[in-house]
Amino acid sequence: LLDAEAKRRLLSFDAKVQMESAMQELVAQTWRQGLPVEATFEQLLQFRVRREHLLSDFCGQLWWRLQHMPRCLRLPLAVEFVGELGVDAGGLRKECLHLVLRQLLERTSLFADL
Repeated sequence: LLDAEAKRRLLSFDAKVQMESAMQELVAQTWRQGLPVEATFEQLLQFRVRREHLLSDFCGQLWWRLQHMPRCLRLPLAVEFVGELGVDAGGLRKECLHLVLRQLLERTSLFADL
């Protein structure tokens, strides 16, 4: 049996392998279609959201990816707030996910008490 730390490391390693595999598959698929790799990656990984419509923008883009390219969700995501300067080195992604979860809690009964 594995202890908690070993399980955490194993799951982390598995997620990294799946992410790299999905990235390689996407590159191969992009090349086969004759598309520019950089533009395709930006389109699939970049969530462009407006602060005033954050929940609808984020969920809409997430839904599109689930319907059309679910494997791209294994890739690391980046966030761009429309009309704001910033490079996502992790902070924008964290802020966006925090705000999305907060709005889900406030506006829906998704996490309501049973």
